[in-house]
Amino acid sequence: MALKLSQTSEMAINGLVELAQLDEDERLMASEIAHRQNVSESYLAKVFHKLGRAGIVASRRGKIGGFTLARPPAEISVGEVVRLFDGEQASVGASGSAIRRSAGEAPLSEMLRDVQERIYAILDNVTLGDLCQKTGGHARFVHADEPDGEDPSSGNT
Repeated sequence: MALKLSQTSEMAINGLVELAQLDEDERLMASEIAHRQNVSESYLAKVFHKLGRAGIVASRRGKIGGFTLARPPAEISVGEVVRLFDGEQASVGASGSAIRRSAGEAPLSEMLRDVQERIYAILDNVTLGDLCQKTGGHARFVHADEPDGEDPSSGNT
């Protein structure tokens, strides 16, 4: 059995992990993220626009513009991002098949829906900060209004 995320969800998560690893004064342009991921810049820009409307990223235009996280990495779950792009319809099944709803396959379909719910529960408990740790990156987030540029998630206030 496997969970199949859409390419859009994967693109969003990978881009968000890149943002989570930035220093406090850094931003990334959509073109930079697209180049790093080898994806279409125009499509990635649409993905990040949706992330912005959801309050996950913030953007700034101009010479020092680009994207940054709107919330600390530890407060953004993978489940939140997957639901934003895939809804509750991420494909779970045997041999890559999606959940079927025909009467003859009811027991299998019910079991697969249960698996899907459990997978989403796991995704809800994995944050961008967790992903950064697993990839060896360092998740940083500093509020612009924090005195002395202290990281509020570090506990050093």
